[in-house]
Amino acid sequence: MSEEILSLSDAPTVGEELISETEAQQLRAKYGEFTVVKTKAGVVALRCPSRAEYTRYNALIFDEKRRPQAFEALVTTCIVKPDAKTYLSWLEKSPGITETCLNAVLELAGVEKDAQTKKYSPA
Repeated sequence: MSEEILSLSDAPTVGEELISETEAQQLRAKYGEFTVVKTKAGVVALRCPSRAEYTRYNALIFDEKRRPQAFEALVTTCIVKPDAKTYLSWLEKSPGITETCLNAVLELAGVEKDAQTKKYSPA
């Protein structure tokens, strides 16, 4: 089964729903913008990390000894569905889902893979 990342605005209107409209309204009211990811293990809803949470992630990423914990720490912090305990049990069977979910969280945080840039050299 392939994994897909969908923002709420991209959620399918026909066919399989990742979460119900009622649940989407509840999550939107509580967290504002969020993203839903369909993984091999199940559906995960994630909120945007706070600035402090993102700063902690960056600190872990650049600490060679703690780097392996960085992805899981940020994703687990941002999970709004299912509960963290359920998600951690999914990791026992499918540890790679953290990386898929990380991409969604980073996108919510404003990380853009294809940001428009232009390099200016000295004259």
